Amino acid sequence: MTQKNTLIFVVVSILLLALFYHLKSDAKEDYFEQKKQLVLFQKEAKEIGALKKRFKDKSMTRRLIASLERISKPTKDQSKSKVRVLVFENLGNNALNAILRKVENSGLKVKKLQIQRVDAQKAKVRLEIKK
Repeated sequence: MTQKNTLIFVVVSILLLALFYHLKSDAKEDYFEQKKQLVLFQKEAKEIGALKKRFKDKSMTRRLIASLERISKPTKDQSKSKVRVLVFENLGNNALNAILRKVENSGLKVKKLQIQRVDAQKAKVRLEIKK
């Protein structure tokens, strides 16, 4: 009876060791996968934080509007409660491209952008920016 008990104990011990080894390797794989996901999450969080800071920066908005005004003087500059409206008229191709490139690459909160062709060489731009 003791040999039989010893044999059962050895078999159960080997099975338990195999089970623990399998669980350990699965846990290790899960750990490394979660670590990769955490690094990716941290990177995305930093990018979102930088974008949030960029959109919130009022001085950057003022500098960008000043650079737009240097490209072409707006014919109309209105400041409503939560929106600033800039209207540029008689823009040539170069000025139009420069203004659109600045707006596109900026952190402005553009509410509305209208572009109208006046004639073959000139255009009118109406830009509404959230404050």
